[in-house]
Amino acid sequence: MNTPNKCPSCGGRVIVTELSCSGCKTVIKGKFSMNEFSVLEEGELDFIKIFLATQGNIKEVERSLGISYPTVKNRLEMVIEKMGLAEYDPDFRKKKMEILERLDKKEITPRDAVKLIKALRK
Repeated sequence: MNTPNKCPSCGGRVIVTELSCSGCKTVIKGKFSMNEFSVLEEGELDFIKIFLATQGNIKEVERSLGISYPTVKNRLEMVIEKMGLAEYDPDFRKKKMEILERLDKKEITPRDAVKLIKALRK
């Protein structure tokens, strides 16, 4: 069973307050922090496992999961955001995803996509 990361009653963040030894039954009480991955849902952890197994090769992640490049990028950005590893700018992210979707539909070239994304950062 995965450790719940949200309170089932109010949805707030939970903390670990007790650890128990399965051998001698010693109990340690306190406030223990959970690792960064504890905020992720099971599907997000599965995505990260595939991402790592493919050594970050987005094309391989696409093939493994049967999803498009923009979907892989979107899921990756969502996990990064959820783990608190990057600044989150919803407007920038939305515009970038629109550019990637246009690229995926072959409406623009990869070179055009790079130029458009770089222009967003200015």
